[in-house]
Amino acid sequence: MLMINDGDMEALEKVAERFGLDEIKSCKKLSGGITNDTFKIITNRGAFVAQRLNKFFPKSTTLRQYLASNYLRNHQFFDIPQLIKNSNLSLTTKIKNHNWKVSRYIEHDKVEKNISLVIEAASKLGKFHEIMSKYNSPINKPPTINFHNTKRII
Repeated sequence: MLMINDGDMEALEKVAERFGLDEIKSCKKLSGGITNDTFKIITNRGAFVAQRLNKFFPKSTTLRQYLASNYLRNHQFFDIPQLIKNSNLSLTTKIKNHNWKVSRYIEHDKVEKNISLVIEAASKLGKFHEIMSKYNSPINKPPTINFHNTKRII
């Protein structure tokens, strides 16, 4: 398990306060992210994911995520992580020169790899593309140049 340092814990406590999550009972740093630092927080209100966003991302990225996830949720596409607004009704909050966002944590099972799951995943991916092909966001502009150029942004 990845350790949380004192600076991260202090920031997470501020995140919990600003997003009205209640007092943190436990938290852990989640691995696997390349650009953002991601933490699972447990409070009396439930489980949440807090992300310290890389400075590379403009705030509009989080707004686009919010709009797209609401669109998918309205089309009954899976259980989509729901972004939470903070006490100022904003999707992000700035702590120590970093923007943070919070979403509801979705429980999941460890999945065994087998052909039926691959087929199901492919079907869900097709459904995702079908739904999103009709999506027309009010801020649907191209992402930042080199957005997926990992070698350039790291």
